Order: sequence, then C-alpha cells, then structure tokens
Amino acid sequence: MRNPKWHRDEAILVLDVYFNNNLGSINSNNPKVVALSELLNRLPIHIYKPDKQKFRNPNGVVMKLANFKSIDPNYKGKGLQAHSKLEKMVFEEFCSDIERLHKIANEIKLRLCNPEISLEISTVNND
Repeated sequence: MRNPKWHRDEAILVLDVYFNNNLGSINSNNPKVVALSELLNRLPIHIYKPDKQKFRNPNGVVMKLANFKSIDPNYKGKGLQAHSKLEKMVFEEFCSDIERLHKIANEIKLRLCNPEISLEISTVNND
C-alpha cells in the first residue's frame, strides 16, 4: 500500500530546508535531511502510515528537494521532473518571500511541540 500524499505543511517544511543556504550536499545522509525526515514523521498530519519504513524517509525527502530544483528558475541543473502541483504551488507562493516561508515553517514546528495549539497548522497570523 502507498503512503499518503504529501500535505501542504510538509511541502512548506521541505521548501524551507531547500532555501536554507547552508544545506550542502543533498543526499540521504545529510544531517539536515535526516532531521527533516524525523520531523515529518512526528507531524500529526497522517495518523495512518501504511509503509512506516518508507514514510517520509531521508530518500523521500531528497526526492522532494530535487523536485523543487526542477521548479526553481535559479537552479542551473535539471532536478527531478516529476514535481507535483502542490510542490509547484508552494514554491510559487513562497519563492519571493523566503522570510514568510521561514516564519510559517517555524510556526508548524512550534505547533508540533505545543499539542494544545489547534491542528490547523497551515495558517499564521501576519500581524
């Protein structure tokens, strides 16, 4: 059975790491990739995970990062061509406002650490 489709909040977290200038080599052994995989597995978005070995594992995170490369007009290489509509939508929404992206990603992480806060984790009050 396949794992569930990626949620917007997950894509935001991956894109936030993508735009981190200190990411370094994108591979499944990269500590930031491993940490992101662990974070994605702790999110309360998907209660049922059919394939726990592959669910948001470092290899899957690397593929999502490579999908963003294919959308990024500033990336000189190719990236993976199989990006999703969600990835394209999230990239286009945030590529010119990295500060807002980082703020929302931090809000998602904060809500993970604070279970009393609503599970409506995609919105941030832009006061």
